[in-house]
Amino acid sequence: MGLNVVLRSAVMRGLAGGPRVLLVACPGGTAVRLAAEAAVGERGGRLALTPAEADVLLVAGEPAAELRSAVDVLWGQMPGPRRLGQAARARDVGAVLEALLPGRGDGGRAARSAPWAPSGGDGETARLGEPVMAGRGEDRDGLRLDVLRVPLGPVLPDWPAGLVVDTVVQGDVVQRAGGRVLPFAGPRRPPFWHAGKSPDARRRRTAAAHLDSLGRLLAVAGWEAAAREARRLRDRLLDGEPERGVRADVGAWRRRVERSRTLRWATDGLGVLTPADAAGLGVSGPAARARAPHDATARWRRWLEEADGLLAGGPVRDGGPRGSATVEAVPPSRGLLAAAVERMPGRELSAARLLLASLDPDPDELAAGRAPGGTRGVGVR
Repeated sequence: MGLNVVLRSAVMRGLAGGPRVLLVACPGGTAVRLAAEAAVGERGGRLALTPAEADVLLVAGEPAAELRSAVDVLWGQMPGPRRLGQAARARDVGAVLEALLPGRGDGGRAARSAPWAPSGGDGETARLGEPVMAGRGEDRDGLRLDVLRVPLGPVLPDWPAGLVVDTVVQGDVVQRAGGRVLPFAGPRRPPFWHAGKSPDARRRRTAAAHLDSLGRLLAVAGWEAAAREARRLRDRLLDGEPERGVRADVGAWRRRVERSRTLRWATDGLGVLTPADAAGLGVSGPAARARAPHDATARWRRWLEEADGLLAGGPVRDGGPRGSATVEAVPPSRGLLAAAVERMPGRELSAARLLLASLDPDPDELAAGRAPGGTRGVGVR
């Protein structure tokens, strides 16, 4: 990292007025991640988009070995002063974050707030997401371009927890992609978004899940203000606020989102998933119900429509917000991940990220029912 980048990030952190928290969510740690996002906002902070602009690194959940290694790399990329902490449970987030805020801890790394000591970074490990040279290949125009292996995840901002999409890129265009989910480290629990025994609780939880997915997509698209509002509305539902009041604000926010020409320009025609394709991949839920032309725009519109319908008292249509498991008990998110990686070749990396966000597979679903420490992957050539 150059001196100018360090100085610029330090100035921006000072101007921000609150902590800039780089949040790493672990598989199975959805409840902790939601609590952390809310706690950062309550303390006047912002979620950082890069290590260079962060002063706090907060791990939400319990990371297994590979995810710990990724956290070590992030730590090595952060300029000082920097602090590291981990909250294994949602109820621990407030206390851990308070201990990490500038002026309230010990002024050092705060590594004692995590059960492991970071192995440094600082020149000891490759930079996270750094492309690895894999050879040279012919471009469509006859030019010989570098062929690079570029992993997306597992610790990108606004990225599904613990998901890794391994890509082969020529120029800035994806040639091949394959997805996998890192293993759980903590106790195995049902997916967070499937909770809720009563119809009212399931309806509220499902609407909140759609708002969570919308917040991630809007953030990846670069519309951070709309993403923050989606998360605030989500949190109000999860906090038990009456649905009628939340629905009124969802309606006003929805109209603003649907009128955005910039958002539609970014998502129109992206990742078309026809009903026949969805059926073949085992995709159900909102992604399968999206109307023609069945692209990313149709999918985020479907999330908006179904969230509003649920808040109006409509029924929950599936076993979870992403659909129902197949007769072979395959989670719907497995089909969503397969649909995403199949449609990445030929796309630039930024479009590939937006494509994945428009399908938003849930790693908690992908890992549920799997033997501890196991991984599953899907990919195409």
